[in-house]
Amino acid sequence: MIKDHRLSKDIRYNLLNLPREIEFAVSENSSKVIRYTYTASGQKLSQQLMEDTGESVRRDYAGPFVYINDTLAWINTPHGRIINRGFASDNHELAKEFHLRDHLGNTRIVLEEDENNTYTETHIADYYPFGMEIRRGDISHPSPRSGNNLNNRYLYNGKELQDDFGLNWYDYGARFYDPQIARFHTVDRFAEEFSNWSPYHYANNNPINNIDFNGDSTVVVAGENNTYIVSGGTPTDGRGLYLLNDVGDVTPIGQTLTPYSFFDDEGNAVEGAIIDPNSTDGQDFIDGIIEGNPGLVEYVLNARNDRDLDFKQRNVNDRGSLTVEQYHYRGSVASDGAFGSARDFGNMAAGIVAGRRGLTWGQARAGFDAYDSYKRGSLGVEGAPSQAAQRLGFIIGQSLRTNSLPPMPKRLRP
Repeated sequence: MIKDHRLSKDIRYNLLNLPREIEFAVSENSSKVIRYTYTASGQKLSQQLMEDTGESVRRDYAGPFVYINDTLAWINTPHGRIINRGFASDNHELAKEFHLRDHLGNTRIVLEEDENNTYTETHIADYYPFGMEIRRGDISHPSPRSGNNLNNRYLYNGKELQDDFGLNWYDYGARFYDPQIARFHTVDRFAEEFSNWSPYHYANNNPINNIDFNGDSTVVVAGENNTYIVSGGTPTDGRGLYLLNDVGDVTPIGQTLTPYSFFDDEGNAVEGAIIDPNSTDGQDFIDGIIEGNPGLVEYVLNARNDRDLDFKQRNVNDRGSLTVEQYHYRGSVASDGAFGSARDFGNMAAGIVAGRRGLTWGQARAGFDAYDSYKRGSLGVEGAPSQAAQRLGFIIGQSLRTNSLPPMPKRLRP
């Protein structure tokens, strides 16, 4: 969306499809403007509010620290904020603020520490399913959070509400969300992989059970022996891995190798799959492929039917109570610290071999799809989880091939 006639606003975007400037027409000759700046990877650095009177308010985001006009305003914590009550007088008078959340991470009650070290309810919130707040009096809907006040802005899903100048959008990191229409305003960057969904949809149109984190994707719960168990998520927006605890708090714990690492071909999380953050089995397998450098034929013959290079099937009979699918999605840690499934690492190996042997990506893709069609007995293409991991491996394989070639001789001048 580039124009909203309801609020007479124009939206301009940067190369990452994130809004960089939103202009509100006040009259024919005056306007109000919100300007955003980001890092090259899309992390928000600042937001500047410019009134038609010339007054300006700037918020800067430095990790958990938020500054308003160069003065520390609050510090975000996993369970709320530490607010600077001395903000207006340039003093540091810090107080704790706790956010009680539901199973979707929605802030329902805000408790603020007072001078007597007791806590008072400063905000009680209820929401319609797609995020609009239900107003229930002053404590339910305090004064606007825009400008330079310290009212809590982290509400639905724990995301920051942008209510400046009546905007009322939520910042999800990858995109901005409008709860009034239950849609994002920009296209999902993975929309081609999920053609049965609108590219603007929120949480697969199921906000009671789902949440779009950043929209980063996989949600896990704590398992035995310091492991994690896949419990849900959506693969459409990123590679984030989030730990959900018993009271509904969600904590980022890392990234997955691809957005689809723990999802099946239909986009469903493989619930019950176990991720072991202390295991490097997948990376050890990849290291063996790189060191062994198998040829195409050798790899094809040995990467199927429970043979040596069929990583996802290794020791499948020792899977215990896990289903075969859950075992195929067992997780371990890659060399860069990302979490990948056994299926990931197997597909990465295929990509490495193809890239290292000089195939183009088109040739490799045709070969992968042909082999998959042969196994299934019908013509088709592999799903997004396989393709993403194969592509990752193919890039590694190309790099290995380039590094292994002798340097090209300098051209001799006549």
